[in-house]
Amino acid sequence: MPKISKVIVTNCSALQAKYLKHYQRVSQAIDALIKADVARGITTRLIALDDGPTMKRLGAAPVLDPEDPRENKAAIDAVWTGNRPDYILIIGAPDIVAHQNLFNPVYAPGDDDDRFAPSDLPYACDAPYSQQIADFRGPTRVVGRIPDLNGSGDAHYI
Repeated sequence: MPKISKVIVTNCSALQAKYLKHYQRVSQAIDALIKADVARGITTRLIALDDGPTMKRLGAAPVLDPEDPRENKAAIDAVWTGNRPDYILIIGAPDIVAHQNLFNPVYAPGDDDDRFAPSDLPYACDAPYSQQIADFRGPTRVVGRIPDLNGSGDAHYI
């Protein structure tokens, strides 16, 4: 089997629930992206973070709650370890694959009111789940995200 250049991760159950009758269009768009990658010489694999058998083969539990940062971090870490791709592409907003809520080190009520900094940075690091931003100083992975609209099933956006 050729080396996997890119792994696309998403939560297919969450996408299906969000897009209902339009899910087929979303699935076809993902398939088209994978086919376009082939034409560019990129080997791409789609992994559903909620697929029990696939995640078991990778040594992790499937993501049961797409908005649970701990579950998503463990699953994406397992995908990385099991495939060692050049990069990971997350498809979906935080209601499909959760952001990691890192404690904001400059939080100050009345000045910077954001207690958390939602981030994909932990997915780019080997460190285990944590909310401490200092635990993620050394990214070792290339991670990107194609978001859709959080909380909206408008398939035109994605």
